[in-house]
Amino acid sequence: MLNFFIKALVALFTIVDPVGLVPVVLALTVGMLPHERTLVIIRATIIAGIVIAVFGAFGRFIFTSLGVTSEAFSIAGGALLFVVAFDMLFGRPSGARETRREAREALTREDVSVFPLAIPMIAGPGTITTIKAFAASLVYKYDEVKGGTFSTGDAGSTGSSNAAFKGKFSEIGLYTVYNF
Repeated sequence: MLNFFIKALVALFTIVDPVGLVPVVLALTVGMLPHERTLVIIRATIIAGIVIAVFGAFGRFIFTSLGVTSEAFSIAGGALLFVVAFDMLFGRPSGARETRREAREALTREDVSVFPLAIPMIAGPGTITTIKAFAASLVYKYDEVKGGTFSTGDAGSTGSSNAAFKGKFSEIGLYTVYNF
């Protein structure tokens, strides 16, 4: 269990990149007093922690009820990341346009703790996907020890054995990565 915790902590630390968030936080909270900045950071951390915990516990059910598979979520997140990275690589401005009113509101916005700090900077698609994968592998390991069966959470699935679950994760490459 300690091995699982350390691997999860390292993976989340890598994906969230708290060291890389420092300049972003400083830029978003410029002009704030130190205690105000501390409150924004604490609020963002608590909100992101709640989002991550909810998706860790109920992510499979949330996505299944919305009809979104893990594969679709990963593909959409990868495509979005590719488009943003491609634009950044060639120095192109974003395709999103803002009105003058939106620009004024962005400059006068005081609370940045929910957006953009908590979501998507801390609890973004990468963090949510990682926590879902770790939660699934933890459920698999628990079920393997107990010797039972459980549903994989796919729409239309009534239940499967551990071998089928392991096979499903092997198909999409998650089981081999998160094999604890």
